[in-house]
Amino acid sequence: IEIVEQNKLTELTVWDLGDGIESIIRLSSQMMKLRYGVIDSTMKYAEFISKWLNELSKHVSIKFQMVKDSNHTQMRILGCPKGAFPEENMNKVMLAFIKERTKTNPNIRIIENPTGYAYANICGYNMLAIHGEVKNLGVAVNEFSRTYDTKINYMIAGHFHHAKSEEMGVDCEAINVRSIIGIDSYGLS
Repeated sequence: IEIVEQNKLTELTVWDLGDGIESIIRLSSQMMKLRYGVIDSTMKYAEFISKWLNELSKHVSIKFQMVKDSNHTQMRILGCPKGAFPEENMNKVMLAFIKERTKTNPNIRIIENPTGYAYANICGYNMLAIHGEVKNLGVAVNEFSRTYDTKINYMIAGHFHHAKSEEMGVDCEAINVRSIIGIDSYGLS
């Protein structure tokens, strides 16, 4: 709110890059470590984001997008490997909850991109946000640009628990944003 007021901002683009909850992706030890189950975590996270957006929207207009898929929100039904049920992802539930909790707020616009990614042209720069579970973000920028026949100036990705950026050329960069929880024990291993 201080930044919005200090810079006299009238609109913010807010992207959720996934992994809002710690689902059960490694059954061996995770279940006992979770404070809340998958369903309760999903509802609590979506309620938190909804309240946060509604409060922030008292100060600025918001365009909100959520990536469709992320590894920690993916349902791995009956022990199947990742990607076995790509449509079974708790992000869909979170987004439905957020839409319901913000539907009467004229200062919040929920944007659902049919690709499952987040995209916007901001100040003349094409920006694409993905969860970020790709081998090489630099290669991914070029592949997305060719696939959608649109130059991607900035690709923003989550997934990793550390910050990183890689410049691919003039006005072209891949940026990993760090997790708010910091590095995790799995990443350290």
